[in-house]
Amino acid sequence: MICRRCKKEKGDRFYKGQKDCKDCCNEMVKAAKAKKPNLYSKIDKASKLRRLYSISIEQYNDMLIKQNYSCAICGAKNSGRKDVLSFAVDHCHTTNKVRGLLCMKCNTAIGKLQHDVEYLKKAIEYLTI
Repeated sequence: MICRRCKKEKGDRFYKGQKDCKDCCNEMVKAAKAKKPNLYSKIDKASKLRRLYSISIEQYNDMLIKQNYSCAICGAKNSGRKDVLSFAVDHCHTTNKVRGLLCMKCNTAIGKLQHDVEYLKKAIEYLTI
């Protein structure tokens, strides 16, 4: 597929439903954020939470408070991201039900194990050898 903006063949490097390639989309977002840096952080987060997980920013903040501002798995107070309190929303990929908020390490770990309980059990078994 050819990008509408840069006119280069980009294959499958497009976001769903977009005619501009990922590189061009990312550049446009960076440029917009550079113009109005304070506007985008709160709006983007609320929009993303609503769009991806069907939760509000208030629900996210309530979860954060209930989890004592820490990861639901390891208890880390630092999310591992630029914004240290910006924890990842962990959810079931089948039902889209939100389970909790995780730090980058825990979210990546269960993602790498494909959210599969059997893989997790095998990993635990392996670690206890």
